[in-house]
Parts: sequence; structure tokens; C-alpha cells
Amino acid sequence: MPDLLINDQMMPRKSGVELLTKLRKPPELRSIPVIFLTARARTEARIESLEAGTDNYLTKPFDTTELLANGSKCTGVYARKISGHLTTGQNSSDFKYS
Repeated sequence: MPDLLINDQMMPRKSGVELLTKLRKPPELRSIPVIFLTARARTEARIESLEAGTDNYLTKPFDTTELLANGSKCTGVYARKISGHLTTGQNSSDFKYS
């Protein structure tokens, strides 16, 4: 099981949102954090992706340090979810990257 999935929002056969929707269905995959890394910079694309369940959305060109910080934050939240340390009502925005 991966700790993190980094995916493009635009792909040849399926959109990132379509893939994300399928990934969020099986209970064992729901808590895997997903970051979209994409050229779609419009607000509508960002909102569509966040509403579909992506944990973060970065546009190209991207800063490597920002990607690493987001990945670290997402995997830290994932680790707390699976270990039971993330309580109901908390989400990734409740935690600071350090």
C-alpha cells in the first residue's frame, strides 16, 4: 500500500478526478493521501479536485521544496489516521509542517 499518491489531473484516458473517485471507494484505499500536480491552474480545476477528495493541489511549474513539504504533511496526517491519533473532526489543515 503506498504512503502517498502524486497524480496529474490531466491524463490521456482518465482524468485525475476520475481516478481519485475510484481510489476513494474501497475502504482500504480511502485514507491514502493524494496530491495533484498539474498544469491546470484555474480556480475551477482546483475546486473540482479538492471537492473530489484530493489532499492537496499544486500547479506546474512547481517548487520542489513545496512538493516535499506537502508530501511530508500529507504522510504525517496519514500516519496519524492509521495509528488512531487523528480524531474525528481533525483534518490535514489542522496540522503545521515542521
